Amino acid sequence: MVEYRFYFLDHEDKILRREDAVCADDPSAVATATERDHAHSIEIWAGKRIVATVLPGRTRHED
Repeated sequence: MVEYRFYFLDHEDKILRREDAVCADDPSAVATATERDHAHSIEIWAGKRIVATVLPGRTRHED
């Protein structure tokens, strides 16, 4: 299990709120974030590593 932070961003990429989650892996974290209600985007972080950015209707994975 991995600890993740979900940062909910507004249209100016300013943080509105943060949620912590524990998920099995990166794909599980993306799936969990996708289920969250968000107007603009959610950045998913694991420690100092950005995992993905979830936008309404799509996901951008960071590689």
